Amino acid sequence: MADERDHLANQRDALADERETAADERETLADARDRTADERERRLNDLEHSVDTRGRAGRLAVPPARQRTTEAIGRSRALLASTAANLDRAEAAIDRQRARDEREDAEILRETVTGEVPTAPQAPKSDV
Repeated sequence: MADERDHLANQRDALADERETAADERETLADARDRTADERERRLNDLEHSVDTRGRAGRLAVPPARQRTTEAIGRSRALLASTAANLDRAEAAIDRQRARDEREDAEILRETVTGEVPTAPQAPKSDV
């Protein structure tokens, strides 16, 4: 009976570890996508500023300040949403770590209760 419980607990732990690994991989991919998008936004902002500066220098019509400000606000909101998503993923990673710690604690408790705690081999005592 205890062996069956241990076996089921080990299966649950293994499944939880697999899910955790998959979540970590998704998080890594999402972080990479976010970094790419952030860099693209920075390049676009720099390009827009450069084009506006050249346009004004060449006395060309440039979008009104209100339009540029509204567009900048939109980009900032998108960046804020991306940052919030990063924060959510970081919190989820902490939650997964906490769950992993709890599973490890439960495994230690199960081993202690069943008396299956692995012990280090002891050196023979010398009679010196």
